[in-house]
Amino acid sequence: MPKETIIKDKNDENNDKIITLLQFAQKAGKLVTGFDKVARSLFKGEIKLIILSKDLSLNSRQKIVSLNQTVSAPIVVWGKKKDTLQFSVKETGILAVTDINFKNGLLKHI
Repeated sequence: MPKETIIKDKNDENNDKIITLLQFAQKAGKLVTGFDKVARSLFKGEIKLIILSKDLSLNSRQKIVSLNQTVSAPIVVWGKKKDTLQFSVKETGILAVTDINFKNGLLKHI
């Protein structure tokens, strides 16, 4: 019986790299999760990149975009809420990175 070969496409590889970068950011204390924490960090001017999940509600999406009007941090859409369980204790649809290097690395792969 021949072994099956699992071929990952470029999206799977990028997804793995994104998750790894987010895990590193979490361990380094450079990842903010949840609406309230992201909103507080936005007001402090700490946010470099906002990541919204694809299955985030329209209401939450509009709120975070309107809060970001003054800061104008880049906003990207990636993954689903369940993907955040790989690097966070809680499922959330709003993430933010507070480090410029993590931001640049993530933008390469998203």
